[in-house]
Amino acid sequence: MNKRILVICLEAVVILVRHGGTAWNSTRRLQGRTDIPLSDSGVEEAKRLSSALASAPISSVYCSPLARSRQTAEILAEPHILTPKPMDDLVEVNFGTWEGKTTDYLRENFPEDFQTWMTRPTSARIPGSEELKAVQKRVLRCFTEIVRENDGKVAAMVGHGGVNRVLLLSLLGAELQSFWRLRQDNVCVNLIEVSGDVYRVSLLNSVAHLETNYVDLVNQAKSRL
Repeated sequence: MNKRILVICLEAVVILVRHGGTAWNSTRRLQGRTDIPLSDSGVEEAKRLSSALASAPISSVYCSPLARSRQTAEILAEPHILTPKPMDDLVEVNFGTWEGKTTDYLRENFPEDFQTWMTRPTSARIPGSEELKAVQKRVLRCFTEIVRENDGKVAAMVGHGGVNRVLLLSLLGAELQSFWRLRQDNVCVNLIEVSGDVYRVSLLNSVAHLETNYVDLVNQAKSRL
């Protein structure tokens, strides 16, 4: 069972988002700690996210130090006249020797290891990679710090697919083995409500600011099978 998060008598709303798209996202290439900037389409996605949240009472914006997260945070923060605060603990999962490889390449060349990563990620052993339990420890530490700094306020966090999944699973009391059961699309919005030691995820992986045609969303989901 995940460790309990220690946030005492605090109230906050945290808008957790994922960065905009990159060239590596479009080719299904593992990025991890590799510092890939937003693509042109990723910048446009971030602008649409920023427009959708322009009237939200955001008091602080936090981000990973990697360019794709930092650029998204800067665009998001612009209407609020805020400067994003980079947090080292929000950096993406280190995928070791798998970084830069496409999922097709990994599936073909490391079929057993890739299958383990996709079905039992906490049991996967990727050379030079970071264990999900270590990611969980640093992400929860960062989340706790952000909540403490924003008692009674609304904060935005711009993370990555990996760190977002770990945080959400932890808040839901779910096992890290369920890592791949949560989708985190580019510039998705997750809404987290904190009240004392109670955490509610009231919105999950919303991309309504990009796509509101549910038939298209269903067809996209079908195409990924």
